[in-house]
Amino acid sequence: MNRNQVTMQLYTTRKFQPYEPIFKFLSESGIKNIELFDLDKIDLDNFKSMMEENSISIKSSHISFQAITNTEETISRMKYLNIKHAIVPSVPEKFSKDFASNFDLDEDTWNNFGKDLSSYVQTYEDNGLTLGYHNHSFEFRPLPSGKLPIECMMDHNENLKMELDLGWAVAGKADPLNWIEKYKNKIEKAGMSKEALKKAKSEFSKFKMMSPTSAEASVVRSYLECLIDVPWKKRGKVKSDIKAALETLNDDHYGLEEVKDRILEYLAVQKRVKNLKAPVFLSKEFSKQVPDHFKDENNEIIAQGNVKIYSDKKILNAKKIIYNKKLIFLYIMLFLSYSVPLIYGYFLKPIIYPRYIMFVLIPIILIISILIFYLENKKVSNKLASLAIVASAIMNLDEFLTHG
Repeated sequence: MNRNQVTMQLYTTRKFQPYEPIFKFLSESGIKNIELFDLDKIDLDNFKSMMEENSISIKSSHISFQAITNTEETISRMKYLNIKHAIVPSVPEKFSKDFASNFDLDEDTWNNFGKDLSSYVQTYEDNGLTLGYHNHSFEFRPLPSGKLPIECMMDHNENLKMELDLGWAVAGKADPLNWIEKYKNKIEKAGMSKEALKKAKSEFSKFKMMSPTSAEASVVRSYLECLIDVPWKKRGKVKSDIKAALETLNDDHYGLEEVKDRILEYLAVQKRVKNLKAPVFLSKEFSKQVPDHFKDENNEIIAQGNVKIYSDKKILNAKKIIYNKKLIFLYIMLFLSYSVPLIYGYFLKPIIYPRYIMFVLIPIILIISILIFYLENKKVSNKLASLAIVASAIMNLDEFLTHG
């Protein structure tokens, strides 16, 4: 299994602080993801610095229920560290005074806790985050009615996530496979594309045969949750603000420069052609970097919509052209070269003669040269450059023979 797929729970190292050497050790070991705890108590700037220095990302964080209710502060802290999943790790003091008393809570208490927790789900979803609960063993001890505490909690909102701790589930004499089966219905109802649904079912079949306590089972479970959480059925208005898109990508995703470039190119092309069905083209070099669990049996990337592997870089790099300051200067120069003489000629006397075109050719040639330079298909670029050189030579030869 690829170590990049492993997420370490930082709670297990809480007695070995400071965290700087721990982050360094994880990075050197190839583990790039962690799950945080006590988000409301840590030094954000210090953790941000350690993340960037060691190329580590925080996938989720255990956050107390009290901190969850302080939505504005908690959401702000999550976004600062680019954390997507908020997990409540225990029953709050409002319902239980200590860990031991959790075993004696009645059904009404579990229902009330579930209602309170579920009431915050939408607020976090509106900010692009998910809210969930981390189980122990007592959530699987049947109540007098025969219902499980975990069911009392989770039944109030289908979007409330569950971080299934397989070890605790087994300790509570629960069969994790029965809970895994719950994913089956969620997969069917998620509205995935044909390719993604096929991949999800394949992973689900493997998941059922894995040992509940294996590290790989945790990875596959996270992958299935990721697929289910994608808003397959939701559609929103496409915004083609490239500058805003770049800021959002940099805020939400560390690194991934080539991926960001492709997304920006896609938006730039979309903005020009006004076609929302335009495909995203990915180079073969990029596709090799995509983890295997995002590919089907034909080694093709699983994605929603028109995503294709493009074997040769034949697309004009739209982002470079749009933001190229040299071109803007040349456009202004070209505009002034024509507009000033025309205005002068209109009000006073005409001054544009055939030889004036030679003077204006400079910005035109420069613009064409830059456009050719930014063509990513080098064969086409070289052919156009050769054609321009040959055309220039023929014109000079003609001028020499005519006036020489």
